[in-house]
Amino acid sequence: MTALRCPVCQGDLPIVEKCYVCGNGHSFDIARQGYVNLLLSTQRPSKAPGDSAAMIADRRAFLDAGHYLPLRDCVLNRLNHLYQERDTTQQILDLGCGEGYYTAAFANLAKRKVYALDISKPALAIAAKRNKAITWCVGNSRALPFHDASLDVVLNIFCRPHSGETQRVLRENGVLLLVGPGINHLRELRQVLYDNVHTQDSNSLPEILNSGFVLQRSETLNYTMTLHGETIGQLARMTPHYWRAPAAGRARLETIETLVVQAEFLVQELRYKPEPSNG
Repeated sequence: MTALRCPVCQGDLPIVEKCYVCGNGHSFDIARQGYVNLLLSTQRPSKAPGDSAAMIADRRAFLDAGHYLPLRDCVLNRLNHLYQERDTTQQILDLGCGEGYYTAAFANLAKRKVYALDISKPALAIAAKRNKAITWCVGNSRALPFHDASLDVVLNIFCRPHSGETQRVLRENGVLLLVGPGINHLRELRQVLYDNVHTQDSNSLPEILNSGFVLQRSETLNYTMTLHGETIGQLARMTPHYWRAPAAGRARLETIETLVVQAEFLVQELRYKPEPSNG
């Protein structure tokens, strides 16, 4: 049985030729780019949810140049370590996959089935071209189109998970691998964009830790990047900081030719250990 479930009736959703069809006849075509749209109109927060095509183009150019390669390698190492724990096929969901830079790096290992989900159609149109073995889905993290207890790992990179849905789709002892910014992440960039830079919160997890998840491992990845010219703008525009910054801060950014900036990522591994049923 596929991990996918119909977003309408929650039935099993197998692939039939070039579309996904449930037993009740709800059908979802695979787009020519290779993704399937499982986002119902009632689940869309706006007419064009998610990142815009321009933001995705900047992020794709920046990531494909290798500036976040140490993070991708760190995530791949963690997934490979978790892979050793299972004898059966490992089911992984990359939640908030964007244009698929990270997803494509870990999809080709034997006994590994990878699903990737994002709410942005422009992102999936690019992502689906990276690796045809991945099941690329447009969907909402608050209404995941996956069966209960169907996944071994849910990966979130700069995407805040919905604790209830993540809990629902993970198997017991499944892993939530959460990647977010450390307190000094892109501090030098923020100092250019804002007049006053506050210490940014790390990826605190009070809600998740109170929802059946237990923190197993936490590590901080920290390194510096020397960026030049348009690469500085690409980094800025792929973050929310640029879009929140005042016009004066954006103007300052345009005058900078070289920027040495710190990358700091917090990588946290959490196990799902549901409370015993009272029944």
